[in-house]
Amino acid sequence: MTNAEKYKEELRKLHTKTDFATWADENGVRFGGSIYCGGSNGIIKWLLAEYVEPIKLSKLEYDILKYLSDNTRHMYITRDGNGIIFLYDVEPEKSNSAPWWTGRGMCHMSMFNKLFQFVQWEDSEPTSIQEVLENCEVVEDAEE
Repeated sequence: MTNAEKYKEELRKLHTKTDFATWADENGVRFGGSIYCGGSNGIIKWLLAEYVEPIKLSKLEYDILKYLSDNTRHMYITRDGNGIIFLYDVEPEKSNSAPWWTGRGMCHMSMFNKLFQFVQWEDSEPTSIQEVLENCEVVEDAEE
């Protein structure tokens, strides 16, 4: 489903570019900023892009990822086959022969193993911390 399909009804209610540039839905999704600044090409790209469901984060998970993004070199988060959370400076690769990821700047974060349940060993790609922060929704309880 594209963004245009997801927000079809809301988009039908808009009448001008100004409406589009400043509108936000009930979840706080804004149709402005970088989308509008890209001119009509930016708007069209966004409309045709695949809709991505926001990742639900607890406030604690959000704060940890935001801190890592702003204050460390760690750019990726993974979970190994034993359920342990790891951070990496450079995009790691999944090992073909063992239940872990390999890469530079690895740091284990086993104290947070119960957090970040959206990161799983079965993931084919490491999770970019920045991409999570750009597409997340902070909820009272991430289990909801």
